[in-house]
Amino acid sequence: MTAHMEISAPTAPPAGCASRGIRLSKLQKFMLDKARENRANEGRTCDQHGGADLYTWEVLAGFYGFEARQPKDGQRPLHGNVRRTSHNAAHIRCAEAAISRAARRLEERGLIVRCGGTSKSAGVRLTSAAAVKNMLTV
Repeated sequence: MTAHMEISAPTAPPAGCASRGIRLSKLQKFMLDKARENRANEGRTCDQHGGADLYTWEVLAGFYGFEARQPKDGQRPLHGNVRRTSHNAAHIRCAEAAISRAARRLEERGLIVRCGGTSKSAGVRLTSAAAVKNMLTV
């Protein structure tokens, strides 16, 4: 079951998006909002890359509620932050698959670029279409 929100764009939407608005799932909206928040907290612009704006573990913890280890130095770690147990491993794999599909669809719309390698450290960076146009505010 995938919930969608109708979001109106103040300017022309990127290629592949409906002309009247972009339909995003709650997961996709969370990913874009959190990536924007992380970028703002780190003081980066769309011209400065400096790593991913959002990592898979942040979505697992923030959207799905899996327990995350807190960083000791205050920095946003790259990976390995969600506690896997024999009880939650299958649920985490399902959530990672959903995150991967959401990221692929956002990338197809030109809103993010996927970066990183393994699923534990994979991340996404906002494109200028998502960061500058601020087209996803309600």
